[in-house]
Order: sequence, then C-alpha cells, then structure tokens
Amino acid sequence: MRTRIDLTQQPLWQRVLVMVGLALVIQVPPLFLFAVRQAGSQGARWGWLAGYFGIFIAIIALALAVYQRTGFGLKRALSWRQARNWIFGGWLVLLCCQLALSYFNRLWYHQTETANNQAIAELMGHDPLVIVAMSIGAILLSPVAEEVIFRGILIDLFFSRFQLIGPILVSGLVFSAEHASTNPISFLIYFTLGGVLAYVYQRTGHLEYTIAIHALNNLLATGALVVPLLLH
Repeated sequence: MRTRIDLTQQPLWQRVLVMVGLALVIQVPPLFLFAVRQAGSQGARWGWLAGYFGIFIAIIALALAVYQRTGFGLKRALSWRQARNWIFGGWLVLLCCQLALSYFNRLWYHQTETANNQAIAELMGHDPLVIVAMSIGAILLSPVAEEVIFRGILIDLFFSRFQLIGPILVSGLVFSAEHASTNPISFLIYFTLGGVLAYVYQRTGHLEYTIAIHALNNLLATGALVVPLLLH
C-alpha cells in the first residue's frame, strides 16, 4: 500500500514549485477561448471549446488531488445559519470594498473596468459561443479552481490554521498578481478579494464558503460585462 505524501512536510522549494506550477496552469483555459475565436471552421470552434472545458476540469481535478495532500485544514462545525452568514456576510464586505475601490479607480485613473475585466471583455467580443463559455467558466469553474489553489493549497502549504495576517497578505498578493492590473487601485481590488476569501477560509476551514463567495462575486462581474455586449 502506497503512503500518501504530505506536501506540508516537504522542503520549502518543493512547495513553492507546486504553487508556481498551479499558478501557471490556471492561466491556460483562456487561451482555448482565444483559439475558439480564431478558428476557421465551426468544427474547430467546437473542438477548442471542448478543450476549454476539458482543461478546466483537469486543472480542478489536479488541484483537488494536491489539496488532499495538504491536510484540508481544520473545519469548524457550523450550523446552516452560521454558514449562510459567513457566505453572504463575506460577499457583502467584499462588494462594499470593491464598490469603493472601483469608485477611486474611476476618479483617479479614469478606468471604468480593471485591466483584467477589459481583457475578458475583449476576449468575449460579440461571439455568443465565447460569451457563454466564458460566463460558465467564470461563474462555475474558475471559483472552484482558484479557491482550491489560492486559498486551500497556498494557505495550507505555508501557514498553520492559527495564523491569520500572513495568509491574508500572501493570498491577497499572489491572487492579485494573477490578475492584470495597471495601477495600485486595480491591484488592490484583487488583493482585497484574495484577502477577504483567505480570512473566511482561515476562520472557518470551509473552502466551499469561499467558493460560494467567489462565485457570487464573479456572477455580478460577469453580468456587468455580458449585459452591455448583448445590448449592442
């Protein structure tokens, strides 16, 4: 019987290498959507689309396999009401922070959208197939993949369950670095998202709560991008 490797006990360089690898592979799915837009035939478009969902599912499976080797943290026993409060409370805090930061982003840098959202809007264009695929990925797949990687694995690999400030700072910085930013406010928007989700994870140990908050956040962000495209 093979012994399961506990990644938290591995040398620092190995743990860093694991995180770098996962941070790189999560950047791959959008490349498939770019290929969908560039494909010359309908058959090729559907082929690249299948690859988009396939690679996303493979990344999630890989991340979950790695997460199983980081201990899964310590989950607090919470009632349904407490779980609801953590999810919607965390989402409301996040929403208020992002509304305030977005206001300053418009005021100081004249950006109505972050560079990351602008890139997503350009990728979607007016291609219905890409819009639907990107929306599904952003709302259902990306929150799972990113939370397992940037909250579950990252925090459990480098921090204990009793630490709070370190996980918030590191998770926020790494998560923000994964998203395109052109000014400090834009960077802070994603830093806040990562930090709030890290706080929820550290306080509860429930990754499903952060996935739900992330999905709600992406639902609003995706709607704000998709609706204008559909109206034109």
